[in-house]
Parts: sequence; structure tokens; C-alpha cells
Amino acid sequence: MSTYKFVAKDLMTEKVVCVHPDTPIHTLIKILIKNHINGAPVVNKEGKLVGVVSKTDIVEYEEKTSKKQCQSSKKSFYSDTNGKLKKAFDKISKVKTFGKTMVKNIMTSRIITAQSDDTI
Repeated sequence: MSTYKFVAKDLMTEKVVCVHPDTPIHTLIKILIKNHINGAPVVNKEGKLVGVVSKTDIVEYEEKTSKKQCQSSKKSFYSDTNGKLKKAFDKISKVKTFGKTMVKNIMTSRIITAQSDDTI
């Protein structure tokens, strides 16, 4: 019996929507909603990957700045099985402006990368 080994290219998206560190959060929200995505790589002016940002980062930033404590902030948006983070993001995206806050203020700078032929 043979087993197939998945490689990154089996699951990856080739046309990736990227944002810049100076992208305002309100613009990021529009980009995520328009493209039906939960997050995006952050690239600098030279196109170098400098971080990643997600809906979870937006929700956690809003909770931190509004001094709310929410148990759901400890979970990842990608494993939001009960939908708490999705509901929080949907609410935030409709009412919050985030002022001059930019992606660089909430993104994760520690990045893990893989090559397209790396085994998953």
C-alpha cells in the first residue's frame, strides 16, 4: 500500500494577496473581506516578506486597545470552531475605524516559510 506525501504546492495558493506594512487597518479589513481571505503576507517596498497579518490580529488588537478580555483571543482564527472570532471580526469590520493604526502595528514579524516542494 502506497501513501501519497503532500507537498506545499498541493495546498498553496499561487496568486497571493499581499499588503504593505503601512497599509491602514481599515484598508486591510476591506482587502480581507473583498478577497474572502483570513490573512495576508506583509511585504515591503522591495517585495521582501516581512510578516503576516490575519483577522485574529485585528480582533486581538481591538480587544487589547478597548481593554476587553475575551477568551476567544487566545485561539487562532483558523481554528475558530465555534465562530466567536468570526462574529467579533464581522462586528469590528462594520464599526471600527482604527484611526491611523497600520498593519506594521499588529502583524506577526516572525515568519515561517516553506518551499513549494517541501513535504507537509
